[in-house]
Amino acid sequence: MQKRLMLLLLLLLLPQRVAAQNSPVTWTVIPGYNGTFKAGAWIPITITVANSGSDLRGRVEWRWQTGASRFAQSVDLPRGAKKQIVLPAVANSRGGDATVELYSGTTAVASEEHIHFNQVDVNTLVIGVLSDMSNALAELAGISSNQGSSTTLLHLGQADLPERWELLQSFDVLFVHDTDSSTWSDAQRTAVAQWVADGGQLIVGGDRTRTAAGIGALLPATVTEPARPARLAALSAKLGWKPRDPAASVQALRLKPQAGAQVLAADGDMPLLVRRSYGGGQVIQATFDLQALNTQGNAVPLWERLIIRGGPPPEWSQLQSNAQWVLQQSIALPALRLPSIWELLGFLALYIGLVGPANYLILRRLDRREWAYVTVPLTVALFTAGAYGVGARGRGGSASATALTIARAAPGSTTGEALSYLGIYSPVRRSYRVGLGQEALVRDGLDMVGLGRQPMETRRTESAVEVPALFIDVGEMRPLNVQQTTPVPDVRASIQHGGGQSTIEIENRSSQPLVDVALVAGQSLQKLEDLRPGERRAVQFKPEMGGTPDEAGFHSGGVIKRGAALRALQSFAFDAEGPPPEKGPGDAVQPAPAPGQTVQLVAWSSDPNIQVALDGAPADVKGDTVYLWSLGKLSP
Repeated sequence: MQKRLMLLLLLLLLPQRVAAQNSPVTWTVIPGYNGTFKAGAWIPITITVANSGSDLRGRVEWRWQTGASRFAQSVDLPRGAKKQIVLPAVANSRGGDATVELYSGTTAVASEEHIHFNQVDVNTLVIGVLSDMSNALAELAGISSNQGSSTTLLHLGQADLPERWELLQSFDVLFVHDTDSSTWSDAQRTAVAQWVADGGQLIVGGDRTRTAAGIGALLPATVTEPARPARLAALSAKLGWKPRDPAASVQALRLKPQAGAQVLAADGDMPLLVRRSYGGGQVIQATFDLQALNTQGNAVPLWERLIIRGGPPPEWSQLQSNAQWVLQQSIALPALRLPSIWELLGFLALYIGLVGPANYLILRRLDRREWAYVTVPLTVALFTAGAYGVGARGRGGSASATALTIARAAPGSTTGEALSYLGIYSPVRRSYRVGLGQEALVRDGLDMVGLGRQPMETRRTESAVEVPALFIDVGEMRPLNVQQTTPVPDVRASIQHGGGQSTIEIENRSSQPLVDVALVAGQSLQKLEDLRPGERRAVQFKPEMGGTPDEAGFHSGGVIKRGAALRALQSFAFDAEGPPPEKGPGDAVQPAPAPGQTVQLVAWSSDPNIQVALDGAPADVKGDTVYLWSLGKLSP
């Protein structure tokens, strides 16, 4: 009898499994870049899918076997269709493989398990070579990081270049060699620019004008004359790299450095390498074929001297992993505020007084002490109901959304990359459907295994991004990290060094005032006066004049405590290595800035710059936006 029941159960399950195995849908799935990516980074899951069966409309879902999040995207596959889907996902595998499935409703019509990949540590130096040559600059794999770890080298073609900068987070350095950048899409060029502004390092070869043709606005120099011979020995003067043949030459374009650019090496009046800072990153432009150096020796020592290797985790990694901590430090939401100790002591004193002495004295005066069997339970019940009512009222009657948005941009840019620390608060235990903008990238602010929560799923459609079921416990604020492009004020700013001082020149070209303005380097801060529209100002950077953010006069009229938020960001986002230990009242809180630290211009807005819907209804999001412009590094 048991065998018959088991056979019947297998027969019931068999049709669905056979249908999945014999599915008319075929695909190839490539996670990251040829299967390689950094842990914690946003990566592209490239799925090339074909449908030889009937019309299909469903969704593709990617999940890690050991991760805590799932990522899905709607897809329309008519009969005979072949499409390429780029599904953004967060690389949060903690060992194991991954699974991709295609659903029609609740039925899986195609599935592939045990997808293998190569996830490297966030501190691994990853170099990308974007070239039409399949194995260009292979010697770059010999570069070592300052931490002694090996380098991961990835080769890319134009089709591999994503249209969102977040999908480039796996790369520390990008070499552009022997390719035509004018054929890139506008979105690809914008993605590369924003990746550099976020701290990326771009190195562009200069033997052909087409290599730099499409990214001239990003480069430190412009081409003024055709190529002519230049001596490679000129690289040894400042950079220490010597060719085997001192008389060796190479064809080099004639460049005119832009204002603020630094000539790293030159043959007479002919620059060979030019560098500029762009936001938090750097761009190096060569006038010659990058691969030509191999004929005259090992080029690895030259690149090791020019690129930044090792150090603290990337800024995007620190910002993503500290969402809950920053929200805890900066949000002043009444529903999250604990009652004061004096209120609790007063409540307990009143309760004890009524249940004990007051109850006894009243009943003795009435000569009805036996009523205590009724009055004591009634008093306890009334105080219990009162305590519950006060607590429920303090939690509020509906869900709310609060956001602290960090908008980072290069000076002179009118668009930036916004990371919103979005907190969804719920007074009751339930799940919510959270809707966000079409371009939003959303990840769990507490993406951890073992919290007793269901994996968070993110679904993308043609018109919106949605978290269909975000579970929130009673009286809890659930953090989400939301990334998207945002407009930023047109601000021109630069840092000038001379006479042992650093002077910051700022111009507000926008139509709105810059409020709560400050200069930050590491954990040092200098508060400035607000800047009116059109105002220009030159400021000597003297952070000792400032004070800690909490004491520097920041406005905190809303739910965001701006000073506390900036202090929390200072602890890990500005050339730091993580949240500092708690300090006592007498501890120093503002050390002097160190040479090499990045100076950032800070300004605030009372608009959180994020649209959120809860269960289909627009939410009134409270919060602020802090704008950050990277101005360059302090000189040694």
